[in-house]
Amino acid sequence: MEKRGLKGDEIEGWLLANGGEKAGEYSIEGPGWRVVFLEERTELLGPMHFPVVKIRIEAEEELFENFLRRFRMHFLRGGA
Repeated sequence: MEKRGLKGDEIEGWLLANGGEKAGEYSIEGPGWRVVFLEERTELLGPMHFPVVKIRIEAEEELFENFLRRFRMHFLRGGA
């Protein structure tokens, strides 16, 4: 999954606040789930810089939909 407009530490903070613990330099594990940070970069759009984070979410089948829904709702962004 690629998230634009978010920095890795924002995602990391939410994961840690929701039961996760660091499991190495690039991953966080919680009860029944794991998120691996694959890439973090900045993209330019004209004079503006936008952070981009690429992650992989792994979760037990019965937990996946709920975890993904909560994740997406928390990081939902609206345009103006």
